[in-house]
Amino acid sequence: MEVSVVTRNRESLLLRDLAVAQVRYATRRLRWLRLQAWVRLSSVNGPDGAHYKRCELQLDSRAGATGVITSLARDWRGAVQGATARATRSILGLWQRGRPQRLARTNAGWAAS
Repeated sequence: MEVSVVTRNRESLLLRDLAVAQVRYATRRLRWLRLQAWVRLSSVNGPDGAHYKRCELQLDSRAGATGVITSLARDWRGAVQGATARATRSILGLWQRGRPQRLARTNAGWAAS
């Protein structure tokens, strides 16, 4: 899996290894999808005037599926962890919705389980 980190902020450059490790850990069960990941780290001003950290995670599979997840947090670690957790949940959800459902025998007949 290829993971590219793009940032203009010096503070976030120090967290490059953390971001790569988090993305690889979060997507370790999805290796069969052959994903490519781009992580963009930036600082933004929030509506309350506070400085927030934004992590934008883009995942592309070789099958053509693309997903972009954005997470805001007060620190870099929280932003990266939030984006990777949401990305994993959304990819697994899309994959499970595309799978055929199993049929289970009930008293009323056959039903999806």
